[in-house]
Amino acid sequence: MNRRRWMAAAIALAATGALAAPYVVLKNNNRIEGASIRARPDGSVVLITADGRQFTFTRDQYLQAVADKPADFERAAAAVQAGRTDEAIPILQKIMSELRFLQWDREAGLLLVRAHQAKNDGESMLKVYDALMKDYPAMVNEPEVGWHYREALLAAKRYSQLEPQLDTLIKGENRTDAARALLMRGDIRAAQGNLEVAIRDYLRVVLFFERETAVLPRALLKAAQALERNRDPRAKEFYRRLVQEFADTPEGAAAKGKAG
Repeated sequence: MNRRRWMAAAIALAATGALAAPYVVLKNNNRIEGASIRARPDGSVVLITADGRQFTFTRDQYLQAVADKPADFERAAAAVQAGRTDEAIPILQKIMSELRFLQWDREAGLLLVRAHQAKNDGESMLKVYDALMKDYPAMVNEPEVGWHYREALLAAKRYSQLEPQLDTLIKGENRTDAARALLMRGDIRAAQGNLEVAIRDYLRVVLFFERETAVLPRALLKAAQALERNRDPRAKEFYRRLVQEFADTPEGAAAKGKAG
C-alpha cells in the first residue's frame, strides 16, 4: 500500500465507524460490551456495562480497548484530506491526549503524522510515532507503519538512523521492500545534493524491478524528475513511459505535458 492509499484507508476508517464502541477484547478474544469506558495513566481500563457493573482490566489482560468515536474525529480527518493541517492538528492532539489507550488515540496519531508530513515536519512525525509505539508496541511489526516511520526519519534528515535499515532491506529477499528502499536511498542522496548518485538508485529500480508494479510508477517519476533537473534528455523517455503505461496513476498524471 503506497502513501496515498494508506491515507485513503485512514480517512475511510473515520467515515465507516468501523470501531464501534465502547468495548474491551480480552486475551482469549472474548469481547465485553460497555456503556462507558475510561483509561488510567498506567494503561488499565475501567469498563462500565449498561446494567452498571464495573470491570477493571490491566494492560496484560486485554488485547484492545475501544472508546466511542470522538465527535471531532471525522472533521479532523476531512481537514487532513483537504490539506487544512493547521485546523486538524490541535483536534488530533486533543484526541490522542484524552483517549490514550482507547484506540482512537492510535487512529488520531496516524492522521496526525500525515498532517505533520504535509508540513514537512519530520521531527513532529517522529515524536508522534514514538508516543504511539510506546503505547502500542505491536505497531513496530506492522510493515506499512515501518515504512512511514522511515519517511519520518527521511523528513527529519536522520540519515544515519535510516540508511542502515535501507541497506538491510536492499539486500533482503523481499523485492518490493528492496525497490522501496532503493528509492528512499535515492531520496537521501538527492537531499544531500548528490543527484548523480540518486539517479543511479532510481534507475536501478526502473531497470531491475519492473515486476514491482506498485513501485515502478514512482521510480519512473523520480528518475524522470531527477534527470530533468540534471538537464538529461532521457527524462522525456521516462515521462513518455509513464503517460503510455501508467496514465491512470498519480505519477502518470504528473507526467502529462512533459512527455512531448
